[in-house]
Amino acid sequence: MTASDPLQPDHQHWLDDDAGPVVRPYALAAGTTVAATEEFDLIAVVMASRAPAPGDAALGTASARILQLCQEPLSVVDLSARMNLPVGVVRALLAQLATRDLIRRSPTGPVARPSEETFKAVIHGLRAL
Repeated sequence: MTASDPLQPDHQHWLDDDAGPVVRPYALAAGTTVAATEEFDLIAVVMASRAPAPGDAALGTASARILQLCQEPLSVVDLSARMNLPVGVVRALLAQLATRDLIRRSPTGPVARPSEETFKAVIHGLRAL
């Protein structure tokens, strides 16, 4: 991380309590608009290929944070929530890290669809609210 990094805690003037970081997501992803939706859908599980290293700061704060968080398997949507970034930005960052072989995506099996009874129970519960 560099001293001029606007996402470091000592640069609180770059944060707005209501709006979040002043740095635009497009800038965090270094202008990347690669569509990584097929490889990194919301439930895709990602994991770092190695432990974080001091040289990871050159990747950028957000990418280095992804490597730190992904030391254990984590879904894309959970990663997005923990980083407080839009899913599209996280997907672009993951695509950049994947091209450098810094993260890997775990194969996901078929998603089990809930039974009709489960859907009915959810609807009944919502109506009870």
